[in-house]
Amino acid sequence: MAAPQNDDARSVDDPRPPTHDAAPVMTPTDARQGRPVHRVRYVLGIGLAAVVVIFIAIYFGYSPSI
Repeated sequence: MAAPQNDDARSVDDPRPPTHDAAPVMTPTDARQGRPVHRVRYVLGIGLAAVVVIFIAIYFGYSPSI
């Protein structure tokens, strides 16, 4: 079964110029496709701090004793 033809759903290799008759009506928040989640910042910060602490522990763990 072939998909129905629709002027809005053109293939990439369609040589016709796009029509701008029906502009998408979308708010900037909807266009972002997401919402700001501040927990991501905490996860990234804690993860980065943990990696730094682990690297410091490895450095001092493998350094020769004086």
